[in-house]
Parts: sequence; structure tokens; C-alpha cells
Amino acid sequence: MALEPVDRVEILVLVDNATDMLSSTPSHVESEAAGLMRRGIRMMAGKCLCCAAHGLSCLVTAYRGATTHTVLFDTGPEEYSFERNVTRLGADLGVVESIVLSHGHWDHAGAMLLALSMMRSRNGGRKIPYYAHPGMFHSRGVKLPNGTVRRMEDIPSVEDLTAFGAEVIVSWEPDELLMDERFLAVNVAGKGLIIFSACSHAGIVNVLTHARDRFPGVPLHAAMGGLHLSGPNEAIIPQTVEGLRAFGLKTIAAGHCTGWRGMTALANAFGDKILAPTAVGKRYTF
Repeated sequence: MALEPVDRVEILVLVDNATDMLSSTPSHVESEAAGLMRRGIRMMAGKCLCCAAHGLSCLVTAYRGATTHTVLFDTGPEEYSFERNVTRLGADLGVVESIVLSHGHWDHAGAMLLALSMMRSRNGGRKIPYYAHPGMFHSRGVKLPNGTVRRMEDIPSVEDLTAFGAEVIVSWEPDELLMDERFLAVNVAGKGLIIFSACSHAGIVNVLTHARDRFPGVPLHAAMGGLHLSGPNEAIIPQTVEGLRAFGLKTIAAGHCTGWRGMTALANAFGDKILAPTAVGKRYTF
């Protein structure tokens, strides 16, 4: 499958597990504080700032000539953090043309109905295409050591999404490796693929291998999102870090469920010329 290149892509992190206004960033990454200064803030105060929450949401805008297209990739876990951060960042949801849900977990879909309402209040009531896998709508839970199951909150149903103005499209191709989880890819001219993998439940090495096979001949430039290297997956940190070397990535923007041990290992292996961790309010430009 051919993926037409774009001139530029900008990614604004709306929700993530961390905030980090003070750490230095590479030239293609703008911190939350730098974004506030660019927009003309004259006094720093807590009421100006975003909040962190366990989840992920990114606003992705691709530019090609005079044409732009904007996609919302996930919404994070709940409405408060999504609405607060969208407002504090001055993000324009009225230009969003579609929503992509990475997978059916609450920490990526909890604010979907609010997001739809905010978009449609700004776009004249236009319906929003909503791309999902049918498996995302199953009820889920986590099996605990004592054998009981702790339920997860269901993501909004197709019926609820439709009622809030989504045109739900569930015609994804089956993929036994990633199950219901999907990545988003953008081909930037002169650089290659920017891969957005919200949680990488199948393993980020598998995700990138799949992306490379799906778009042969196009180099992989950056990987963004959660790498799921916390909890029991801490055991595979060494293999994952070693496996990432083969892709020659120029940027690894890890965050959300990566965990501090995984982040430390990535920092030791790749340094700050490649590792640019995500945080709320950061803007990446490729």
C-alpha cells in the first residue's frame, strides 16, 4: 500500500501521564511552557497549566502544500483532563476531520463523547468519521492473582457515539498480532514514517516491524506513544531496547505506559538526541 508523503506533520499532546515544562527539548519539540510564551502569556500561574492523567491523546495535523488535515488520536481517560488541556493549549477541535481510536481501553476513550460534543459545537454540527475495530467494543477486565476479574469501564458504544455525531467506521482488516489495537502512520517527505502507537500492547518492535512491512521502501523516522514497558512487561525492557536499534529511528517520543524503568533504559541506550519523551502540552514538528 502506498502512503502519500506530506510536507510536514505537527503533533500536539493533549493528554499524557506526565507534565514537564522545564526539561530542555530538541529543536523539533516545543514544551508546554514554550508554547505558552509563544501564545503571549505574560504571567505564569497554575490556572494556565495542563494536568496529567493516565492516558493518551494527540492532535495530529498534516500539511501538504496549501492543504491541511487534522485527526484526533484517542482522548485520554476522562473528561476533566481532556477539556482542561484542550482549553489551556488553545487547541482548535473545530478543524478535526476524523477520530482514530487506537484500542478499546478506557484510558484512551474515556472522553470521546465530550470530544465529539466539543468538535461539533465548533464545526457547525458536522458529523465526525470515527475509525475503530469492532473488537474494541467488547467488555474487558484484568485477571487478578487471586483468580477474580477486575472489570474495566467500557468505552462508549457504537450507539452512544452515533448519538453524539460520530459516523462509526469499523471496517478494519483483521490483524491477529495487534488484535484490536491500531497504529497511525504519517509519511513525511524527506524523513519517512512517523508511527503513533498508543500502548504497543503487541510490543513496539512488532508494531514497527508491521509498519515497515506494510510500507516497504519508506524508512521509519519516529515512533511516538506508550511502549507498555511497565508492570510485568518490565522483564522485556532489554530485548525491546535492543530490538529498537534495528529501525534506525531518529526520534523516540515515548510516554504514557512506558514506565520510568523503560524510559531510563531508552535514555541510556539512545541518549537525548533520539529520546524525546512525551508530556502534556508538547508539540512535535517533523
